[in-house]
Amino acid sequence: MLAEHERPPGVLDARVGDKRVREEEEEEDGGMDAARRPRIELAAPQHAWSWRHRQDVLQEGKGTSAAQLSIVAERLLRASGDAEVGGGVKRPRTSATSAEPLPLEWPEVLGRTRGLRNLGNTCFVNATVQCLAHCPPLALFLRGGQYRPTVSIPGAFDAVLALAETVQRVLGGEAVAAAPYTLVRNLRSIGRRFRPGRQEDAHEFLLLLLDAVSRTLAGTPPSPLRVHGGDRARQLKAEADTIVYDIFGGTLRGTLRCLRCGLQSVSHERFLDLSVDIESVSSVDKALRRFTAPERLCGSNQCDCAQCGERGDAEKQLRVESVPNVLVLHLKRFLGVRKNSKMVSYAPTLDLQSVLVGELGEVAAPVQNTRYRLFGVLVHEGASVHSGHYVAWVKDTNGAWLLCDDERVSQVGEASALQQQAYVLFYLRVPAREDSHVEGSSSRNVE
Repeated sequence: MLAEHERPPGVLDARVGDKRVREEEEEEDGGMDAARRPRIELAAPQHAWSWRHRQDVLQEGKGTSAAQLSIVAERLLRASGDAEVGGGVKRPRTSATSAEPLPLEWPEVLGRTRGLRNLGNTCFVNATVQCLAHCPPLALFLRGGQYRPTVSIPGAFDAVLALAETVQRVLGGEAVAAAPYTLVRNLRSIGRRFRPGRQEDAHEFLLLLLDAVSRTLAGTPPSPLRVHGGDRARQLKAEADTIVYDIFGGTLRGTLRCLRCGLQSVSHERFLDLSVDIESVSSVDKALRRFTAPERLCGSNQCDCAQCGERGDAEKQLRVESVPNVLVLHLKRFLGVRKNSKMVSYAPTLDLQSVLVGELGEVAAPVQNTRYRLFGVLVHEGASVHSGHYVAWVKDTNGAWLLCDDERVSQVGEASALQQQAYVLFYLRVPAREDSHVEGSSSRNVE
């Protein structure tokens, strides 16, 4: 199927909350303010520098605007919980969170997987939903009937019920393809820029759908409102305490160090997925190594140091501080109108041990439960952003691999699932009892 793209997929390299705030800032303020340089602050455990813009801003020689600083402030609010390396994020149990430990495997084999009808350029919805439907902790929560709507507004869109209904049909065992009517009818409630009948970016849809589910679970408005101060902080805290962050949430630690005097600033950022560059790498392992490698900021990218009192070279680095239960890896294949169609190898298992941060900012000592198994591969077929089609390879509840192409679902071998031009990869954390780390081995996957 060919579909015109009015906006290049994959261009928005930001978390869901960032996209939402950026849209609001641009609409209200008419664009970004005058640029300001990143600053290394004395005794600042969380500095006001956007690590998600490390390449989009710094490498282009741009600074940090007031609008971006407001985005960072929201990130810091989301990251206010206590984190523990390798153990996920501790948070109090609420009505929006799972009452039991998250299941990291299927308790039983369910019925056959159903395909999803294409309702007019909706392959991006179908492929994304298939990956989410085959994510055990999310699918079991949606099928378990644990959710109770906290707000009842006639005619209001409930993202949890809409996704639960679709997932139930996908895993319902019937032979006839289902139709994701509720999700498609409410595309604009999920993302304000989405338009029915127009092909959209599956990665952006994934993040905005998870954001809508999280906001619904938290009882915050289905559409982002201009709420400031304490009310906004409470909204963000409630959204970050939902099962969405229990499942997909991890934490990054960013450091920015002045190379003249050694002053270092540290930030902590929650994430629902990791977006990695593939321009000069051949494997996902190498892309992750590059994502967490130190980078020198010099020339027009120099930073202002509070201790030195002047601009100078600096070094910045990201590392994983706490790992998610489900790891979503976004391979950045789109740059403007150009698509990078290179093959990037990925394995059926992945270990994040080598990219964890340690106590002093170094590679962490071996910890348990940092290994993952692949269960979903979302693929964009097409030569450019102007046309294409989305399909998904998913692991069924019986362990078999399936190719989901809209209405058509067929069983394939694992080799087929591992030889695709992957756009988004979905990895499920190995249960702790199965983890078999060998003491002292911390870079099993990385070449």
